[in-house]
Amino acid sequence: MKNYKVVVSYRGDSFRGFERQGEGRTVQGVLEEALCTLFPEGFLLHGAGRTDAGVHARSQVVSIRAERSFDSPERLMKCLNHLLPSDIAVISLSEAPLSFDARKSSKGKRYCYRLLTGTRNPLVVNAVSLDDIGIHDLSSLKSSCALFEGSHDYRNFTSKKEDLLDFRRVVTIDVTEREGIVSLLFTSSGFMTYMVRFLVQGILDLSQGKVDRATIEDLLEHPLPRRIYPRLAPAGGLTLEEVLYE
Repeated sequence: MKNYKVVVSYRGDSFRGFERQGEGRTVQGVLEEALCTLFPEGFLLHGAGRTDAGVHARSQVVSIRAERSFDSPERLMKCLNHLLPSDIAVISLSEAPLSFDARKSSKGKRYCYRLLTGTRNPLVVNAVSLDDIGIHDLSSLKSSCALFEGSHDYRNFTSKKEDLLDFRRVVTIDVTEREGIVSLLFTSSGFMTYMVRFLVQGILDLSQGKVDRATIEDLLEHPLPRRIYPRLAPAGGLTLEEVLYE
C-alpha cells in the first residue's frame, strides 16, 4: 500500500468547486478520472478541503492511497500531468506515511483575495478590479481589515449550519500591494463555508461606507441571534494559497 501527498494547482473559473458532485465539472472529478487510468484496481482520494465554484488554488493538497506502486513519485507525477487538462496541474508529489490524510493532518490554510488597483485586465484571471468595486482609498481598505482580525465567533460570516459546535476562529489578515495588485492574505487554523468571501465583502463594504463600523463590531461581538452578512465577494478573486502542516 502506498500513500501519496499531491499538491495541485488549478484555475477555478471552469470548475464547479473541488468536491465531486452529481452534475458539473469538479476538480475532484477530473483528478479521479485521470487516476482511474493509472490505478484501475482502485484508489482512495482525500482533499484537504473544498473550494467554491470559481475559486482558484495555487497549492491544494490531496492524499492518494493505492495498492499499485510506480517506479518513483516523479514518474507518477509525470503520468498524472499527461492525463490532466490544461487548467489543472500537479506541482509536487511525494510519498507520505500511511497516517497522512490531506484533511485530517492539516493544521490550517492560507487564502489570498486579489484586487487590481487599475482597470480590469482580461489576462489576470485571479483578481477583481477595484475600479469595478469603486474603492480608491487603500488606507481605508487596510484599516477595515484590522477590524476583522483576531479571535471572533464568525457565525455571521459563514453559511455553515448551526450544527457546528464552535464558530470561533483566530484569523490574521496581511495586506500587501505589488505591481498593481492588492493582496489580502487570510490565515487561520480553519475556515468555514464561504467565510473568506463574506469577510472580504464586509471589508470592501466598510471601506466604501456601505456599512458602518458599529454594525460589523456587533456582528462579531454579539453573534446571536444569527444575522448572516448579506453579500459575498466574487469567487474569481480568491485563491487557496497554501495548506499548512506540521
